[in-house]
Amino acid sequence: MRMIESRKTIKQLKVTAYYTGKEGTYSSVMPTSQSAVYLKACCDIARDMGFEGATSPFDMHVTVIHSKKGLTLAEQHAAWNSGTFGVNQQYAATPKHFTHWAGHDETGYLVLELDSPELSKVNKWLRDTFDMPVSFDEYKAHLTIVTDAYAKGGVDAVEKLIAELNKIPMPDTLTFQGLRIEDLK
Repeated sequence: MRMIESRKTIKQLKVTAYYTGKEGTYSSVMPTSQSAVYLKACCDIARDMGFEGATSPFDMHVTVIHSKKGLTLAEQHAAWNSGTFGVNQQYAATPKHFTHWAGHDETGYLVLELDSPELSKVNKWLRDTFDMPVSFDEYKAHLTIVTDAYAKGGVDAVEKLIAELNKIPMPDTLTFQGLRIEDLK
């Protein structure tokens, strides 16, 4: 376990073009039960501090790709049969730090940024193999802890929440599994 300090500035990712439509492809992984224990503790702190947008660990996920390009059924099968994905494969991620992003709707998202070469590799493979356009110029693996984070009291309230979250020993590694590739809904 280790302690991580937050960044004190709002992170803005370079956007190529936001896509919030319903057509396209979505891929994600879910935390393993072991990782969910830590994430539940984070959500509990957020809820105890009055953040109504705290995500349940049962709904948490790491997006691998979100693209406006839909994959045909044949392409989805090709992805699964490529050997890149395993049904029970686990993906490791190193938690980096808590931070907040304004997001496309400016409501604020408190996230735990992750470093995961494995998930980055899957993202790159999907983008390259199927020529999938994405909204951000680089892949940033992350878990959303709180949506609508600025509603509770703006940036100052989020910074106080981050200070509380940093009091919990952070695991060296979080693991994810259950890679999904599906149509956007």
